[in-house]
Amino acid sequence: MAEKQLPALDTLNDLVQELRTVFQSDSVDVDYLRALLAAYKSNPKDWKQYAVFDPYRYVISYGLY
Repeated sequence: MAEKQLPALDTLNDLVQELRTVFQSDSVDVDYLRALLAAYKSNPKDWKQYAVFDPYRYVISYGLY
């Protein structure tokens, strides 16, 4: 079987789209999946919409017991 050409993964959305395509099948090529994930270069701008900062959640009170 010929090796499948990896698509250009410029954004997180590109990766998600390709993952959806891969998982549509009952049979998943694990080596292709690993290569796909390794080919994606994470960009903080892609993840910004999922990051939520709550300044009160991680407050540490020193000396208050």
